Amino acid sequence: MQTELQAAKQASTTKFRKGRSGNPAGRLDGKRYREMYAALASELGGETALSASQRVIIDQVAKLKSRTGKQDQVRVANTVAKLMRLLGVTAKARPATPTLKDYVAARVAERAKPEGAA
Repeated sequence: MQTELQAAKQASTTKFRKGRSGNPAGRLDGKRYREMYAALASELGGETALSASQRVIIDQVAKLKSRTGKQDQVRVANTVAKLMRLLGVTAKARPATPTLKDYVAARVAERAKPEGAA
């Protein structure tokens, strides 16, 4: 049986307080989780169109992406990328930003149009 001194010493060296979660990866941010899950489900046709395996994968992606706290970001990114490939989700190319020359040419063309022309 521990003495009070031993118990106090052990309590002070313990990483986590009594009654608190011992989650070293951080807590799950519920709002971010729900937003991520909803966005992924929507991209795949909505919650009703998902199979059970797709729901599991989306759940894992949303959990990984919504963790707060210190993590190995490269490992998380690689895991998420693999899970997304399993879902068949690919990155969409963003529209190219026009060059300054193209932008100026478009602005000049806009100003050269007569008023009332569409």
